[in-house]
Amino acid sequence: MKKLYVIMFTILGLSCSKEEKFIELQREEFVVLYPPSLILDESHDNGTIFILRTNEENDNDTFIENINLVKADAANLSFDDLAAKTIRDIETIAKPLEVSRIKVNDSDCLRVIFELSNSNKNMKVLQHFFVKKEKVYILTFTSEAEKFKQYFDDMNSVFMSFELK
Repeated sequence: MKKLYVIMFTILGLSCSKEEKFIELQREEFVVLYPPSLILDESHDNGTIFILRTNEENDNDTFIENINLVKADAANLSFDDLAAKTIRDIETIAKPLEVSRIKVNDSDCLRVIFELSNSNKNMKVLQHFFVKKEKVYILTFTSEAEKFKQYFDDMNSVFMSFELK
């Protein structure tokens, strides 16, 4: 029984210390947690609300994996209409690998993963679409296809922590 308590406290301690390693980015419309290994950029380049960038791996690293958030008018589209339009739009440039409707922190979310070629690079993209108050929030993780699995766990944790207020 004593061993069971030691194991339980060890697991609890590890899980708590893991949560403390994340940085909270809280703004008027949302909150998101991200690991300190990512670099926050709130310069609003290219219409982004924020960008979370990875570090350059080495001198030969020509693409910096990143997450960004953009917001646009939903133009009175329902969630289902937005999902159908989004899938049609993606299919014009790429082949969707996964399309699903999920709940993220009690919000409906369209989750899409697809691959495409960009400037002679194979890219893999994960996107979450949320609709709230006639706005659509699009959270996007873009990676070189061969590095997607390497970054997926951390990036997916960021995606699953995202919460609209």
